[in-house]
Amino acid sequence: MAAQQKYTVNPKLLVSLMVLFVVIFSALYFVLDSEAKANQAQLEILRQEKEAYGEELRRLQSEIEYAQSPQGIEQYARAKGMIMPGEVQFVAGEGSNLQ
Repeated sequence: MAAQQKYTVNPKLLVSLMVLFVVIFSALYFVLDSEAKANQAQLEILRQEKEAYGEELRRLQSEIEYAQSPQGIEQYARAKGMIMPGEVQFVAGEGSNLQ
C-alpha cells in the first residue's frame, strides 16, 4: 500500500493570496466601473444627437411637404418673379419713389 502524503498550507501564504486576489479584483472592478460610466455618458450623448437628428428630419419633411403643396409652389414662384396667368406685374423703376 502506498503511503498517503499530507500537504500543509502555510496560513500566511493563504492570507497573502487572498489579499492579492482582493486587490486585483478591486482594481479590475474600479477600472471596469469607470469604463462603464464613460460608456453610459457616451450613450446619453448619442441619444441626444439621435433626438436632435429626428427633430431635424421632421422639420425637413414638413418643409418638403409644404414646398410640394400648391401654396409652397406659388410662394417659390412669386419669390422668383413669376406671376399667375391673367395677373399683371408692376415693377418699380430706379427713379421711382415707391419703397
